[in-house]
Amino acid sequence: MNEWPTAQTMTTSRTTALRSRLKDPAWRDSWKEALVQGGTSAFLRGENERGWRADVDWFLQPDTVTKIVEGKYGSKDGGGAPAGDAVTDDPELVAWAARLREAQHEDSV
Repeated sequence: MNEWPTAQTMTTSRTTALRSRLKDPAWRDSWKEALVQGGTSAFLRGENERGWRADVDWFLQPDTVTKIVEGKYGSKDGGGAPAGDAVTDDPELVAWAARLREAQHEDSV
C-alpha cells in the first residue's frame, strides 16, 4: 500500500525546490520509483519513535529520492516495494505523480 499525505498547495518554495530537483537527471529518472518504494515504508508513514511522517517538502529535498531508492527507509524485516517500474492504482500516489509531471512540463516550456 502506498500512503503519502496530500499536498494542498504548490507553494513558491515547493515550486522552487521541484524545479531544482528536475534539473538533476538522476532525480528525474528515479522520483516515480521513490514514490512507490517510499509509500510502502512504515517509517515514512509515521510508524517511528517520533511519529514523524514524510511530506512533499521532505520529498523535494536534494538527497531524498536517492535515499529512498537505495533502501534507507525500507522496513527492517526487508519488506517494502521492489525496485523497478511499479504500477499503482493508489489515488494519492497518482495525484503526486500528476503534480510532479505538470510541474516538469511547465519547467520545460
